[in-house]
Amino acid sequence: MGGRHCFCSAAAREAAERRLRARAEQPAATHPGGMPKFEPTDEQRTIVERAAGFGLPQAKICQLVVSDRTGRPIDDTLRKAFRAVLDRGMALIHYKVGSSLVDNALNGNVNAQMFYLSRQAGWKETQVVENRGVDYDRMSEEELIRSIAERANKLGVKIDMSIGEQHPHALDRNHRSKRQRRR
Repeated sequence: MGGRHCFCSAAAREAAERRLRARAEQPAATHPGGMPKFEPTDEQRTIVERAAGFGLPQAKICQLVVSDRTGRPIDDTLRKAFRAVLDRGMALIHYKVGSSLVDNALNGNVNAQMFYLSRQAGWKETQVVENRGVDYDRMSEEELIRSIAERANKLGVKIDMSIGEQHPHALDRNHRSKRQRRR
């Protein structure tokens, strides 16, 4: 006598069991509190995807998406309803921008080509400073000073070459060791 006693017909019991099974198979349309479940629209998904793609914080994304039911921005619902979109947003934007860059480069856009090669192929612009035939290793100190002064003067930097002539010991002082200078 431990079973349930029902005073209805077998057909009524079977119909009730079918209804219970059908409800169990369907996802719940409401939350435990009775609120209808938030269903994002395609427009809201697009907004969230683009905003996540260019790095907008989730707090700001919540302000962009308004619930149709309440008319207020969503907050707690964002991560639940848009998890896949939030995860995919940045990767999708990177893909689209990269694809556009490659398309432009392949279509002859020189700036796109240069940018792509500098970032992906390691190309870079360099400046080369050439020493045009001046062999500083074989010059005397006087020739070296005169050569440097002439080059500086050509560049607009004025160097008084008479310092070495007026004070010959000034050059020697620079070549002494720290111990010799302290004495």
